This record gives sequence, C-alpha cells and structure tokens, in this order.
Amino acid sequence: MKNYQKAYERRPDLTELPGLIAEMGGSVVAVQKTLGSDTAQEDRFYSQAHDAEREAQAAFERVAQIAPDSYRAHQILANAAVVAERPDAAIKEYRAVLEQKPDLPGIHEAIGSAHLKRVKLEDALSEFEAELKIQPRSASAHANVAQVLILMSRNDEAHSHLETALGLDRPPLEIYRMLGKLALNRKDYRLAAESLNHYISLRNDDSSAYYLLSRAYRGLGDQKAMERALDLFQRTSLDVTARKRAESELGVLANQAVLTEETGDSKIH
Repeated sequence: MKNYQKAYERRPDLTELPGLIAEMGGSVVAVQKTLGSDTAQEDRFYSQAHDAEREAQAAFERVAQIAPDSYRAHQILANAAVVAERPDAAIKEYRAVLEQKPDLPGIHEAIGSAHLKRVKLEDALSEFEAELKIQPRSASAHANVAQVLILMSRNDEAHSHLETALGLDRPPLEIYRMLGKLALNRKDYRLAAESLNHYISLRNDDSSAYYLLSRAYRGLGDQKAMERALDLFQRTSLDVTARKRAESELGVLANQAVLTEETGDSKIH
C-alpha cells in the first residue's frame, strides 16, 4: 500500500490508485494534479506495487485452493493485514498459524513487531523472547529482544544480547547502532562514536544514526563533527519535525560561532 501511496503523491493523474489504496484500508491526501517531465521514479513505485500485488494474489489463490484453512493460508492473510496496516487482524491470523504450527520460525517475531509499532513493550518483549526460544542461534532474534530492552532502560540485559548476536551468523547491521545508543546511555561518548561511525560506514541513509552521532560528538566536545552529523541528519531525515529540530540546533551553533568570533575580535582590539 505504501508504494501505491508514494506513486499517487507523485502521479495523481493515475486515477486508479485511490481506489486500490482504499481497498487496502488506506487513504490518500489531496494533491495538485501536475505532471512533471521525469516520471521514472513514480513509474517504478507503481510497477513494484502492482507486481507485488499480483504475485501475492496468485500465491494466496493457489494456497486457498489447496488448503483454505492451512497455516500457510493464515500466514498469507496475516502478511496481507500487515501490509494493509491492520495490526489486530494480522495478530489474529498469526495466532491461528501458531495453533497449527507453534514452533514455526518468524511468527512470534511478526507478532512482536506488530506490538512494538504500537509501543506495547511488554507484549513485544514476550513475543520476541518466545521467538528466541525457537531460534536461539538467530542474531536477529537477539537483536529484537535487545531493541525492546533498550526502550525499557534495561541496558545491561540489552548489551548481553547484542554481544551474543555479534558472535552469531549474519548479525544485523542495526546492532552497531544499538551499541552506540547504549554507549550514549552510559555516557561513553568515544565508544558511541566508534559504533555509530561503523554502522554509518555500512548504511549511510539512516537519519537516526546521524542524530545519535551528533550527541556523541557533543559529549566529546567536538563541535565541528557534531555540526557535520546534524547536517547529515537534516539531509537524510524524512521526519519534518525532527528535521526542523536539527535546523534549529544548527542555527544555534552558527550563532554561537559568530559570538565566539566577535568575542575574539574584541579581545584583539
């Protein structure tokens, strides 16, 4: 659905999109119907969404014909509900999957993610821990548990899970961002900067990491590095409120620099 919404924002002339979005339970924002000369990006969004929808529909129809009440049919319905941003329906279908396949990997994780999006931390942690029991050697399962523990300020437990995850196969890159956040919580700014810079070297489009990095540099007293991190946060952030906050902080820093220069000039004279 999000791909359809993005496509409609850029191509309001595609009149079939509002109906498709509405069928999925979404809504559209009124936009001015102007069409630019370069439509490659929005055409790609539309193509991706349309292809994914056709593939998903075909897969569901095949499963529904073979076994309409199978755990796979419930799983497909749950995944579709997630895409349609209907978390209660998704959780209900995932629970139906667990009734038939209580040890199926990924289901408790999916339920936990649905709870986490609604900031139901205790429920999310319970599901992620259940997933960890099924997949004790999964780095992602440890990372999911750590993510919630950080939000609950249970930092030592979170750190233990992250260290375990790093020793397993294919640890998620987000582990380094979380390690940076934990180091910030402990006011270990140098370690925070090291972890966050490593993460950014592997993924340079995560605006939250730049903001955390700016805090690390602030703690280290490195104003120029802090300004660079805030500037990169501002460029990569899609959150308008957060971007304005970064602009404000950069403005304050610029004023401080001017005052410092003026003070220095007055002392010379």
